[in-house]
Amino acid sequence: MKWPNYLMFIRHDVSEYNVLKAKKEADPFYRIFMKLFQSDPNGLATKALAYLLWKKYRLNCSDAETPLVDAEAELACRTGQALKKEFDLPDIIFVSPYKRAMDTFAGLKRGWPELNAVKWRKEERIREQEHGLSLLYNRPVAY
Repeated sequence: MKWPNYLMFIRHDVSEYNVLKAKKEADPFYRIFMKLFQSDPNGLATKALAYLLWKKYRLNCSDAETPLVDAEAELACRTGQALKKEFDLPDIIFVSPYKRAMDTFAGLKRGWPELNAVKWRKEERIREQEHGLSLLYNRPVAY
């Protein structure tokens, strides 16, 4: 078995979740919610605000289906162009099956078309974290 000379890890382009999370964290009501949650996590006001924030900042898709902000993955394309100048073609590419990772990979290949000739595989174990369906089903209960 040939050992690689180097490994390169590329995170996905900017996802809808990243943008939504930043907006939520900047929301004054979210800061109020966090203070309420620390002092009274089961209080009526905490639960009501949690529900309102959940409705405002949910994606309505699973973590695996979270899309990129830029469906064309232009940042990934530019990254592919830059990597092409600095690195030889890899021997193999492993890609997370998540939508945002696959779309990022498509953008990389647009910027570095020679990657289309490289063997690649979807690898289920490549994830930064596993939310499962919790993003869909873990909503606060309003009383």
